[in-house]
Amino acid sequence: MYSSEIMFKLTFRNIIYFLSVWLLVGFTIGFSTLMGPVSWIRSNNFESNIEGMLVRITIIIFIVITFLCAAFLVDIIDKTKKNHVKYGIPTIWIIFAISVLWLSINPALFEVSDETHTQEETSQFVKFTFGEYPDEYKLNELKKQGFTSIVSLLHPAVVPFEPKLIEEEKINVESVGLEFIHIPMVPWVSENTDAVLELKELAIKGTGKYYVHCYLGKDRIRLAKTVIQNNLPIIVEDINEKKSIRLKSTFERGEVIELDENLFVIPYPTDDEFLYIISDAKYFLSLLNPLDIEDLQRINEEKIIMERYNIPYENIPITKSPFDSYAVYEASKKAKILPKPLFVHSFFSNNSVTDSFVQAYLFNKPCTSYLLFKKPINNGPVELISPDVVVGPIPTEEEYSSYLYENGIRRVIYVGNEDTNEARIQRNYARASRLIWYSSDQNVSKIKNIVSNWGPWYIYGPKLNSIKEQLKSELGPSRLKPTYIYEEKEIVVVEEENTQENKKSEKEVFSIDSFILKAIPSIEDIILFSLPLALYIGFFMKIVGYIHQKNRIPTPYTRKIFHFGTFISAAIIQITGGLSFVILYGVLNSLLIFYVIYRKEEISFYHAIARQTDGAHKSKFILIPLVMTAIGGLASNILFGNLAIIGYLIVGVGDAIGEPVGTKWGRHRYKVPSLFGIPVTRSIEGSISVCLTSIVFSSIGLYVLGTSFINAIELGIVCGIVAALTESISNHGLDNITVQIIPTAILYLIIPLI
Repeated sequence: MYSSEIMFKLTFRNIIYFLSVWLLVGFTIGFSTLMGPVSWIRSNNFESNIEGMLVRITIIIFIVITFLCAAFLVDIIDKTKKNHVKYGIPTIWIIFAISVLWLSINPALFEVSDETHTQEETSQFVKFTFGEYPDEYKLNELKKQGFTSIVSLLHPAVVPFEPKLIEEEKINVESVGLEFIHIPMVPWVSENTDAVLELKELAIKGTGKYYVHCYLGKDRIRLAKTVIQNNLPIIVEDINEKKSIRLKSTFERGEVIELDENLFVIPYPTDDEFLYIISDAKYFLSLLNPLDIEDLQRINEEKIIMERYNIPYENIPITKSPFDSYAVYEASKKAKILPKPLFVHSFFSNNSVTDSFVQAYLFNKPCTSYLLFKKPINNGPVELISPDVVVGPIPTEEEYSSYLYENGIRRVIYVGNEDTNEARIQRNYARASRLIWYSSDQNVSKIKNIVSNWGPWYIYGPKLNSIKEQLKSELGPSRLKPTYIYEEKEIVVVEEENTQENKKSEKEVFSIDSFILKAIPSIEDIILFSLPLALYIGFFMKIVGYIHQKNRIPTPYTRKIFHFGTFISAAIIQITGGLSFVILYGVLNSLLIFYVIYRKEEISFYHAIARQTDGAHKSKFILIPLVMTAIGGLASNILFGNLAIIGYLIVGVGDAIGEPVGTKWGRHRYKVPSLFGIPVTRSIEGSISVCLTSIVFSSIGLYVLGTSFINAIELGIVCGIVAALTESISNHGLDNITVQIIPTAILYLIIPLI
């Protein structure tokens, strides 16, 4: 009885149909799984055995889910009498499968970090660079850079796109005049024994400059790098023939800077360059980050070399995301007291860590780097005017975190009237991004006094332009130059001049254009994640409808189960995927609910959310809260930014708990206004449950968003009380907007006062 209700009839036609649908579902969701969960697992530097286990578990879950989804869809197709359902479901999946196929054969459409192109392994006679699939333009660039061979790890078994890419690449490589070497590797599920042996041989016997790639330069590249690193020939030279560092002014990855007497700042050395260090070093200080898998491998290699020659070694990890200028400063202080000759290194000489280290050593304060601020923000270019001070236009809400905090800024000064609404908005944005906010009028002396404390600082505001030149004069120069000379000439870190004038002054903090750009999902996200999200929502609806129908759970409970799941999902999706992702989720959720309302009595989920007490207006009291939720979510994001997530949690948990608690335990009832004249009561017991659950979940949400534990609890109590009071007086059907906006608005107003 049970199986016949959830499984299609096992006819030959249905089995063929099932296999076809499973192929479509598997391909579409499979690519989303590759770009989502599998990519996340690969990028988090798990131990290899744990990573392999997680990938295999993900693949097993993927197989089970796609099997069940295909069976579920074929069951619907088999039982429905509606042509738009029978033919619409496969049509939608075919369209998305074709779209995913188009994406898959155009890997250049995916954003790949520039760091991929700088991953290198070198020996005396061979150099390997690792990256993603090169198109024809990239191949021409590699040819100009002196590469001799392209090593492709693509495998013809990864259908349907890799066979096509392999053939295209062979033609393109030949036309450019490079050697094509094919060492196929299967991602995730194979030991790739033959490929490993070929890579070992290439590392040992190869000569020339090789570009090694897989599809996106992530998964198979890691194994290839490890194999090549472990098999590069060790350069054996007579170290009795002393190779002093003073014979070298540059290494392969950048210049040698003698920052102070016998204090050398260098890039990560190649095998033969280590010989210059071994000859002189009394101490070796590494600024590489062991949480980065490539850096960890380099750390292990240099440890072995230093131990072999009894040179004291120390690693001070420097985090680049977000940039940790305080750790760099601590390293610079330590460098002043360590034994000399001392060698300090990051990966390149000309990178943000090295530059920040040099400036911190000379300036004796935590400093940022000009390299972090080459890219302008939304409202215009920024400018380094002191080793620890950057000036620029007003950032957007997102840029406080993604640009300023990410690039090492820890304190900001707003130049303008702090009592204006704009200043309060900026202060709130800054504090929400864990930045310490100051304000000042156009008093340069006051600003100079403020920035005498540790930063790094960002100065901005509507009145900045009137004092900008004076600030540059008072606080400059933008970067300090080492005074110690090396090889009879001063080692100068060339100061980059800002060739653009900051022409943009006071600007509206919010613009509808910037919000729309942030809110609209990319075409890649729509293609890759629409169907998985729709399946998740549809499956959740199916479960809610099933437990209502089979377990006879009353509608007030099943309605709030769906309510709870929807808002909690929205909060998690916005935290992890951003506003555009939650917009995509909301649109898909709304479309499916519209369809349920259209079908009404035919779908069990409809009865799980349509309250009998709403009488003839049952559908309206599904549709109106849905619209109110959408309006409330958009308004909260426009007005309060990421604090909108707190509104999701209050409505999703606090308000969701109130009705079931009131239904079961409510003894002290009071009337509330309602649309269409429907008589509605709520209970004091239900309102208390709204208050308590809102306190708990808003406190958790605030803490996750970066508020301190104590402040999160204090603000959570306020949110809970305001949510309960708002819910108690809100119109039946409109409470999804009032309970979402009003507590968030109060929170938004009082955060700057704490």
